[in-house]
Amino acid sequence: MKLRTERDEDRSQIATLIARTYLENGAKLIEMTGLLRDLPAYKAAHGVIAEVDDTLCAYALFTPLAVGGSKGAVLLAPLAMDPERPDVDYNGFMHKAIDEMKTLGFKAVLMHGVAQMYEDDGFKPASTFGIKGSISYPGADLLLKPLADSMPLTGDVTYPEFLSKF
Repeated sequence: MKLRTERDEDRSQIATLIARTYLENGAKLIEMTGLLRDLPAYKAAHGVIAEVDDTLCAYALFTPLAVGGSKGAVLLAPLAMDPERPDVDYNGFMHKAIDEMKTLGFKAVLMHGVAQMYEDDGFKPASTFGIKGSISYPGADLLLKPLADSMPLTGDVTYPEFLSKF
């Protein structure tokens, strides 16, 4: 598995991957991904792709967010993985993609998900760290994975306004 940052020419393949991953919610997540890329804080290095045999098989987009007014966190959304490629180490991909964000200097990764599914990956409920989000999804919690020994961020997450519609 080879990791690299996304390029403009990858976008149609990324959209196809998101649609296959999220099925009936795919169109909404493709729209959300485009809006996240349009934010001023977006950089190509925030989009991480995994390829196997030159075929795109996983994608993670990390969007910089402020927590308690301080920069240093990224939101992982979407995380798309080709359901037709069970041979790919998706857990390994996620860990390597998160390591890329640590290399870029981020202090924490936030995501919305089921806590039990991601606790082995180092994610805990963000509330454990004194961090609250104003967006909620049915059956999902705001989760946080610290990328440093201590968690210097605390307070409310500042989301882009449009995220509440997703």
